[in-house]
Amino acid sequence: MKLTTHLRLRVAAVAALTALTTMLGLGVATPASAGTITPMGCQAWSARAEVVFLNPPSTAYTCSGTHTPRNNGVKQFRAGGWSGYFIWAGRRYNYCDGDVFDFTGDIYFAITTLYLSPTRMSGC
Repeated sequence: MKLTTHLRLRVAAVAALTALTTMLGLGVATPASAGTITPMGCQAWSARAEVVFLNPPSTAYTCSGTHTPRNNGVKQFRAGGWSGYFIWAGRRYNYCDGDVFDFTGDIYFAITTLYLSPTRMSGC
């Protein structure tokens, strides 16, 4: 009985708070469900991250995780719809959606690690 009463009071409180915030123009203040924000596993081809090499083909990535690109003649990195980081010439570079890095002139260095984050990285 106590649990049912508690649930009824909680539902009434959430409804009252929702009505109040809506009237004040503050939006809905109901708690977000656990499924509202979910990490991406993979994205469409159009959102791919791409490592462009001096000698084609390029390598494209559409799923989150840590990847090891082919290790020679990197010309460009295109973030596409991803954020994360890569290691190039021993240094970590963070990137956000839409970023492009040109490596023209530094053909002897390689991207040794490419991380595509399943959620937007902080700072993006």
